[in-house]
Amino acid sequence: MFRKLEQNLAIYSSLFIALAANLPRITFLKEDGIMARHIGNLSFPELIFQILINGLFCFYFFRLLITYLTKPLFKILCFSIIFFVISVFISTIIQFFGFGKLREQYRYILAGCTVRYLVSMLFGVFMVKITDLLKTIRRKELENEQLNNRYLHAELNLLKQQINPHFLFNSFSTLSGIIVENPQKAQLFIGQMAKYFRYTLNSYEKQLVYLQIEIDEVQPYIDLLSMRFEHGLQVEWAIRDEDRQQMLPHLSLQPLLENAVKHNLSYI
Repeated sequence: MFRKLEQNLAIYSSLFIALAANLPRITFLKEDGIMARHIGNLSFPELIFQILINGLFCFYFFRLLITYLTKPLFKILCFSIIFFVISVFISTIIQFFGFGKLREQYRYILAGCTVRYLVSMLFGVFMVKITDLLKTIRRKELENEQLNNRYLHAELNLLKQQINPHFLFNSFSTLSGIIVENPQKAQLFIGQMAKYFRYTLNSYEKQLVYLQIEIDEVQPYIDLLSMRFEHGLQVEWAIRDEDRQQMLPHLSLQPLLENAVKHNLSYI
C-alpha cells in the first residue's frame, strides 16, 4: 500500500517541481522580451520538452534517493553528483541540437539546465524527507498495532488458562456424583467433556472465530451444564442470522454462560 503511495507522491511531486522550475521560462515565449533578445526565442514544443525532461529528472532522482536512503551519505552524494552531471549533459545536448540553437546560446542552455536541475534536486531532497517521515510514522503505527495485538493475545491466553482448570474442576466434581447415580449418563458426560476440550485445545492459537462456530462448539459445555442442573437450565440464542457471521474472541461465550449460571440469570 505504501509503495503505491510512494509512487504517486514521486509522480505528482516531479510534475509540480518541473512546472515550478520552468515557470520563468514562459517569458521566453515573448519575442520582444528581454530574455528572448539575449538568449533567443523559446518555442512552445521546446518548453514542453524542458518540462517533460525536467519531470523525468525529478522522478528518477526521487527514486534514487529512496533506493539509497539507508546508504552512507558519501555514497548518496556520489550517485547524486553523477546523476546530475549526466542529466544536465544529455538535456543540454538534446535541446541544443534538437531545436537548432546557435553556438553562442550553448552556455545559456547549459546554465539554465544546471540551475533548474539544482533547484529540482533541492525540492527532491525535501520531498524524500517528507516521504521518509511518513514511512517512519506508518512503521511506528504498525509496531504499536502489533504490540496491542500481542497484548490482547496474551490476555486471551491467560483467560483460557484460567477457564480450563476451573471448568475441569467443576466438571470432575459433577462427574463424581453422576458415576454413582447413572454410569451410562457418566459416559455421555465424559464424551461431552472430550468434545469441549478438543475444541479448546485445537483452536488454542486462534484469536477470533465466527459467532456461529463459537455457538456450535460451546454446545458440549451447555450439555454438561444441562446434565449437572438437569431441568433447571435452558439456553436460548436470540441472534439474527446476519450477526452469526460476526467475529469474536475465541472462548468468549463460555465465561458468559458460566456467569449466567453462577448468578442465577435466566437470560443472556
